[in-house]
Amino acid sequence: MKSPNPAKNILAFVVHDEHNVPRYYQLNKSLLRMLLIGLPTLTFISITCLVAGLVFYINFINYFKKQDVQDLQKFKTQYEEISQKLNVLQNTNSELEKKLTSTSNDKLEVLNLIRFSAGQLDQSKLATISIEGVLEKTITPVLEGKQIHLKFNLLNNSPESNRQVGYLFVVMQVENIIQIYPSNSFAEDEIQIIFNRGEIFGFNKLRLVDAAFDSPAKPGKIHFKILLFNKLGDLIFNESIQSQHPGNPK
Repeated sequence: MKSPNPAKNILAFVVHDEHNVPRYYQLNKSLLRMLLIGLPTLTFISITCLVAGLVFYINFINYFKKQDVQDLQKFKTQYEEISQKLNVLQNTNSELEKKLTSTSNDKLEVLNLIRFSAGQLDQSKLATISIEGVLEKTITPVLEGKQIHLKFNLLNNSPESNRQVGYLFVVMQVENIIQIYPSNSFAEDEIQIIFNRGEIFGFNKLRLVDAAFDSPAKPGKIHFKILLFNKLGDLIFNESIQSQHPGNPK
C-alpha cells in the first residue's frame, strides 16, 4: 500500500524580501480550513447560543415579573376582602356594645325569664306569625271577675301556609309584679322557664289565644310580652305590647 502523500496536506509558499534571504513557509491545510471555516462557525454558534440564552433569560425575568404582579394583585384583593370583613365585624361589635350598654324602654326586655340552651336560635326577626287585634303596640284586655284575659288571634303569614307548631308564653307585668301564662310554666324548684313548658299550639290559618291573669290590685299600665317557640326551641315570635288596666269588675 502506498502511504498518503504528506505534500497534499501542506500549503507551501516563499516570501521574497529585497534585503533578506527568501523565506520558505509551510501551512497545514487542515489547520487553515479550521481557521477559515471552523472558527467562524464556532463563533456563529457561540453568538447564537448567547442570543438564545439572553432571550430565555429576558422571558424568564418577564414571566416572574408578571407572576409577581398577579400575586401582588391577588394579595391586594384578599387584603381588601379581609379589611371589609374586619370592618363589618367591628361595626357589629360596636352595635352589640351599644345594645349592651343602652337601657331599654321595654321593661320586659331586661328580664331573663327564659332559659336558653346551646343550639337555640332567635328567628323572631323572620317571624311568619302576626297578632290580630294589636294596634300600634297596644291591645285592650278584658276584665272577667277577678281575672284579666288577654284575647287575640295568631295569624299564619307563611307563604305556603305551612302549619305552625310550637309553644306559647304570655308575660304580664304591672309595676314590679310579673305573671306568666300558662300558670304552670315554671317547673318545680326552677326560677327560669324551659321553652317546652309553654302552651302547645298548632294551626294552619289562625289560632285564638285566651291568656288569663290575676287582676292586679292597683290599676296602671300593663306590659305584655308574647313569646312563641318552635318544637326545636328556636324563638320564632317575640312582641311586646302594652295596655291600660281595663277597669273595675262589673
